[in-house]
Amino acid sequence: RAQGLDIAPLIDAQVRRDRRGRLPQRAGLTPGQSLVLAALARAYGASGETVARTRLASLVKQIVQAMPGSNLAAYSTFREIQAEYSQKIQKAEKFEKVQQEWADSLARFVQAYPRSDDTADCLLQLGMVHEFLNKEVEAKNWYGQIVKNFPTKPQATKAAGAISRLEMEGQSIKLAG
Repeated sequence: RAQGLDIAPLIDAQVRRDRRGRLPQRAGLTPGQSLVLAALARAYGASGETVARTRLASLVKQIVQAMPGSNLAAYSTFREIQAEYSQKIQKAEKFEKVQQEWADSLARFVQAYPRSDDTADCLLQLGMVHEFLNKEVEAKNWYGQIVKNFPTKPQATKAAGAISRLEMEGQSIKLAG
């Protein structure tokens, strides 16, 4: 049902593992519900299918209202943002405008969910999109937030590397091996 989170019984028998062979679980969602949410986001992002978009928006709204500020609210919101971006970039004539909108959406996410499980991924995306927009200072700032606030996450290593790369302009690169 699009109206509630009790959709899992309809698909629990069909639960499939994600690309890494794990069941995608988040606090508050059964594996089936998590798959439904992810599937709706992918369906909308890939095809722009209206029913998937409506169901996704309905689920996200319900989760955010029921559990504001939670990891589950962040998870569902981030999937919706990704789906919206995927849909817009496929139809974009002005990529820079779509990239800027993506950056604005991601920044709002970071403001709303500064410590969620998805925030490090979001910050990494913010750094990359600012690089695409030729805004290196902003990119380094976003990457720096990962290093500072999420030092144990794998994204911190990537962010530190990106900062080093951005600061290397005009310097020699030393290769090992």
